[in-house]
Amino acid sequence: MKMCVRTLCSILVLVLIGALWLSPTATAQVAGTNVNMVSGTTWPTGDPFLQRQNEPSMAVSTRNPMHILAGANDYRTVDLELALSGGAETGDSWLGLFKSFDGGLTWQSTLLPGCVQQTVPQCKDNGALGGKYQAASDPVVRAGTNGMFYYAGLAFDRATSPTTASSMSSIFVARYNDLNNNENTDPITYIDTHIVATGNSSQFLDKPAMAVDIPRAGASTCSFTANEPGTGPGGGTLAVPQSFAAGNVYIAYTDFLAATKGNSTPTHMMFTRSTNCGVTWSTPVQINTGTTTSQGSAIAVNPLNGNVYVAWRQFSSTGVPDAIMVAQSTNAGKSFSAPVRISTFQPFDQGTSPTSFRTNAYPSITTDFFGFVYVAFSARGLTASGDARVVAAGSIDGTHWTPAIMVDNPSQNTQSNPSGRGHQIMPAITFANGRLTLLYYDLRLDHYAGFYTPSATSPTGYGETLEAEGELALTPAETGLVFTNYIDDAGLTLRRHTIDLRVLELGIFPTVTLGPSVSVSQYAYGCCVNPGMPDIEQFKFNVPNLPLFGEGTEPFLGDYIEVVPSPLFVPNGSSWAYNFTPSVNPLFHATWTDNRDVVPPADGNWANYTPAVPLNTPSIFQPGKTVSCKTGQEGMRNQNIYTAQITGGLIVGAPGNAKPLGTTTFTNSSGVTETVPFQRAFAVEAQNVANQQIFVRFTIANQPTGGAASFLQFSQLTTLDLTIPAFSSVSRSVFVTSSNPHATVTVNVAQISAIGGSVVANGLSASAVLNPDATNPTITDPGATVSGVSNPDVTNAEVTNPDITNPDVTNPDVNLSNVHSYRGMRVARRH
Repeated sequence: MKMCVRTLCSILVLVLIGALWLSPTATAQVAGTNVNMVSGTTWPTGDPFLQRQNEPSMAVSTRNPMHILAGANDYRTVDLELALSGGAETGDSWLGLFKSFDGGLTWQSTLLPGCVQQTVPQCKDNGALGGKYQAASDPVVRAGTNGMFYYAGLAFDRATSPTTASSMSSIFVARYNDLNNNENTDPITYIDTHIVATGNSSQFLDKPAMAVDIPRAGASTCSFTANEPGTGPGGGTLAVPQSFAAGNVYIAYTDFLAATKGNSTPTHMMFTRSTNCGVTWSTPVQINTGTTTSQGSAIAVNPLNGNVYVAWRQFSSTGVPDAIMVAQSTNAGKSFSAPVRISTFQPFDQGTSPTSFRTNAYPSITTDFFGFVYVAFSARGLTASGDARVVAAGSIDGTHWTPAIMVDNPSQNTQSNPSGRGHQIMPAITFANGRLTLLYYDLRLDHYAGFYTPSATSPTGYGETLEAEGELALTPAETGLVFTNYIDDAGLTLRRHTIDLRVLELGIFPTVTLGPSVSVSQYAYGCCVNPGMPDIEQFKFNVPNLPLFGEGTEPFLGDYIEVVPSPLFVPNGSSWAYNFTPSVNPLFHATWTDNRDVVPPADGNWANYTPAVPLNTPSIFQPGKTVSCKTGQEGMRNQNIYTAQITGGLIVGAPGNAKPLGTTTFTNSSGVTETVPFQRAFAVEAQNVANQQIFVRFTIANQPTGGAASFLQFSQLTTLDLTIPAFSSVSRSVFVTSSNPHATVTVNVAQISAIGGSVVANGLSASAVLNPDATNPTITDPGATVSGVSNPDVTNAEVTNPDITNPDVTNPDVNLSNVHSYRGMRVARRH
């Protein structure tokens, strides 16, 4: 019997709100340290020219949650100023590859194989890309089971004129695998790259979206050989064969059906799938209707039945409204139902200009442990001010949707938003451990600066006072110049716009907020920057409209940000499951584009860029030419990608969580052959990211078959109480023996009232699983042939990171000067 939409929605609300009682009490979210992911200045594992990176995407390894792979648009190959290159920049954007092996605290980076500079070892790729394209962009990184990573992107040639599209464009997927088999060298190895779809001179393929599922009944086998450099005999390459069940990989992308692309260009929204871990792809199918302009797709998978949902933005045209659309597949992506309109809305869109960055209202989508679907996007018209707000809609079946609900209205909270104004844009939504988590750019603190005093209760150790700056500090305040319909610097003369990042925790249904939202953005601050003003004050700001592109004429902040669970999939016996078990302390990772490290040009001309390198440094891309650094012009394009951990305050992990157990046979001094279990030591660490001391209890939750697990090497101890000071960590070894080489041991860490006390009800807790994946390759010999000293993870030039040495620290105001007025004047503060 068909149920009317109104009745279905009423039942949906009751079911979902009732489900909230199944979730544990939420703890306040804590945003960890903001970490610049672009580390080092050595080519090509660093960014020697302090160039631009944006549009980040990341995923957490399913073999070891401390291992993270990320990608971003990357301009580190641009090294010459216009004067030396005949009026055009040398090099072009490609895709950066970023890796962390400590849960996102430090990073190493390089370039994705296939870039046009084939003489550079990191670019060398004889496969699908192989230097065949001028540029690449639009990265999306997703984790699969068994340590798989899929890195999708767009490779293309530049247009020959402003009125023509690229002569060639392709959607591709590069494959990586986390071997998770050593702690001395990089275990995330490149496998290969495959083309998913290719355009031509009369069409342009754009903006891929991707999702990965767990292996399901009838899954094919994923087989490949990973070549791990530096771990074989004599330091050579070690071939590591892999074979396991394949989870489907899904990709959606836009096919622009004309020589130009734009918000009014006819499009097809295309979808394809791979059932063999990304080696081959099905013939793409169109999932939108007709040629209505559709862009900005996002994909989610129902964890219960594998149904696939694709959401996208429909742009208005004659007879067609601005809307968020969704299509559903009930046969694992083979075919799709007719598109359903989730919501018509007034979008927050703005185009590129010399004083404004481009952004369009695209959706983000996720599913929860009930199989319910959620979509978030940015919409206008929900408040009297007209400011854009992030909204979310929900559905139990992907067909019938609730109204889009505003989830965070800062005008109702004068403490976190003294002006009551500010747009919210670019939302990213995800689900794990019973928590819907929403990340977005927020402008409520536009034209405000933070001033700090010591505070024992603040997560950072200092209490913040917000003070109006620039146009808002005038008498009367020029609020109408700051908070306008668009984020445009054109009307400002004292200070540029500033933008921040916030995270919000929702209940199982978007009408229930477990927040309030929390600021993710954290900036350097200190004392006495300005003479006569001894305030402890904020040094840096994320300034979105700096003209770092188009040869110094256009701003760009990217089209998306991301928040991802740690991890999305977990082993479940001999199979895999979504990481949906409710927790009071889930861990997520946020990543975004940030201009805080940009150094403005001394003469006010953003086109006069020169890299921050010594005089007469040879050009990497123009043999025979040198880079002539100009004082005051160096490093000004230093746009970076940042990340932060989002958690309740406790992070637990094992740096080396995979070590085979078993027995060893030897002949004793009496000539008797003995077989005994050999013992492995696993380090388990717990990190307290909050500004208060906590007590925790380490507990070994299970004993392995035919052996033992203990915190002591030669006797049994399965519980251990420890103190973790504020912003500190502790680690302990777990000694394990077992007759089963793949025996799994779980170590739980729970907050307690005191040493020897009781477990705190709804307190912080987390776990580390040792040997979680039976398919994990055997660890490599960490002997003399493997030099841990040369590991980039050890020698990471964190101390030379521009976030620390950037001269912007000593003059925050110049960074905020308007494109029309470079006075850099600070409006006198009111004391």
